Amino acid sequence: MKKQKIITVILLIISLLIFSSTSSALVVVDKKIIKNDFNIKKQTNMNDNSFLLEGFNISGLTGNETHPSISIDSFGNIFAAYDFDVDNTIQWIYSTDDGNTWYSISNSVTDIEGFEKYPSIDYWGSDSRFFGTFLTPQENSNGGKIYILEYEIGSIPIVSFWDFSKYGMSNMTDIDISCDDSKEEYEFGVISTVMDTTYETGPVDNGPFLLYTNPDDEDNGIVMWEEKYSGCLHTDIDIDHSSKMGYAVYDWFNDSIWKLLLWEFDFENTADVYNKTYVINQTSNLRYPSVASYDDNLLIVAETDENGNKDIICKFSNNSSNDGDFDTVLVASTLDDESFPEISWVNGSNFVCTFTKNNDLYMTITEDGGETWSTAVIVNNNTGSVENEYKNSDTSEHGQICIWQDVRGLDRDVYISDLDVNKIPEENSTVHGYITDDEENPLSDVKITAFSKDWNWYKTIKTDNDGYYNFKTISGLINFSATKKGYSVNYSEFTLEKDSIQYWNASLEVSFTGLQIGPINGGLGIRSSIKNIGYGTAKNIVWNMTITGKRRIFGKTQLSGEIDSLEGGFSSGIESGLLLGFGKINVTITLTSEDNLPITRSIEGFILGIWISFIKIVRNPSE
Repeated sequence: MKKQKIITVILLIISLLIFSSTSSALVVVDKKIIKNDFNIKKQTNMNDNSFLLEGFNISGLTGNETHPSISIDSFGNIFAAYDFDVDNTIQWIYSTDDGNTWYSISNSVTDIEGFEKYPSIDYWGSDSRFFGTFLTPQENSNGGKIYILEYEIGSIPIVSFWDFSKYGMSNMTDIDISCDDSKEEYEFGVISTVMDTTYETGPVDNGPFLLYTNPDDEDNGIVMWEEKYSGCLHTDIDIDHSSKMGYAVYDWFNDSIWKLLLWEFDFENTADVYNKTYVINQTSNLRYPSVASYDDNLLIVAETDENGNKDIICKFSNNSSNDGDFDTVLVASTLDDESFPEISWVNGSNFVCTFTKNNDLYMTITEDGGETWSTAVIVNNNTGSVENEYKNSDTSEHGQICIWQDVRGLDRDVYISDLDVNKIPEENSTVHGYITDDEENPLSDVKITAFSKDWNWYKTIKTDNDGYYNFKTISGLINFSATKKGYSVNYSEFTLEKDSIQYWNASLEVSFTGLQIGPINGGLGIRSSIKNIGYGTAKNIVWNMTITGKRRIFGKTQLSGEIDSLEGGFSSGIESGLLLGFGKINVTITLTSEDNLPITRSIEGFILGIWISFIKIVRNPSE
């Protein structure tokens, strides 16, 4: 690895010990990009189009391939990864022709000490952009770095890392990634991991950690952790693409039993450090959790020994986390052991769960958000060949494709298969057209979204430099939108017949609704900013700041101000002045202007004398 530059570290951690509650602590670290030479090489060429239905070895390599992960984009491009013991690294492979031809991205991560394992990949949600991460080896900075690979089909992969080892973070034991394209391009999503820290707030052994990009600085990664929950081992994470709420789940050993820990966060407002934790327990052990969510349907599957052997259990709610109150149902329970579940959202209230039993991979489907489950059927076509271990399989978006590690040959291989789930209709219609501004100038990078309420299906694409777009959709009643920052949104709705071609042109007007309240910061007083992220000039802006608390706060707690005009791309700071008090406070900032709807941003925090902190205190509702 080339000589590294000195990494600038910004320290933002504050330990709050009020009310004997646990606190979420965080540090911010600069991202370091690894500059390598990348080679794309053909790995296998398969001419049998039926292999997805039957199960097929996709690697074509000699050696042991294990712990696979898989993802698929809106255009059918498949991205996969797995451990490979020949060179003690991870193989990253992709296919653009339904799996007939596979290519590997060689030298994607080099000069990393040890054997990196447990790759986790996810589709960003638009274009053909994927992100991946993996378990950092102990030999590499004591397992204290967090790596991320970004790859868009047809481009050069980018590998970066954040080095948290200098702050006592080490011994990573598990990692998972979930992505969402609703924010800036550099805000990939969130990574959940289990690791240690000896930082000032006190030692944490095998604790839960979350990593995301600093919304205000694309070069910074923010890692948060919960100090109270030492004893975690495995993790899984998912972002609800409908509500933008995120859920990380961990198995946590506490009071001589394995419980589940759910960490809920608001992906849309990560700057506010909103998060809640819930402990899910019962009289039996709960291990190896997996989580999936859509439209506030939240399902967590795990392995349980409630009946004396291993079964698969589901904790579910149709009201997001529901303050930690979940219904419970057994997904699979026989005299044999069922283990290592994996769950994915399909469409609507449909989810698919896979698990291992008697060295076979099974799948079962719920069509009512987790309340009932279908009879499980075998996925692999060669019975008794699936290796029974943690992270032995993965399922792609919408439950389309399943990947697993198989031992039918001389070594351990990676196989994939199409899952026979309640499929979304085939994309057999075409929509294309041009997007311009109100003066008929072409607009590039306009995000075109097609959405079917009947199927909870959506697909996105961006316009090219000529403002043109062209993509396949399903038939039926489809809602379309064209969005670009700084412009008004253009909506349309029409019914597409099978194999039809629809021409949709749209124009976008410069929008003055680009005002945004920046992050609310503490310290000596309260500070924030008003940003105009549009292109027009916002006029007659009025802001109000309200500060409340259970105890008296000395200083001005009701503030307001006016800004005559604010040009696009500019910001204006606001602040409270010095305050004095003790205890929990709530800060709410509201914003109105001539061409904007009211905007509100709130955050909870603490005031200790004259010092204010917005690191949120998290109480465990089960206590």
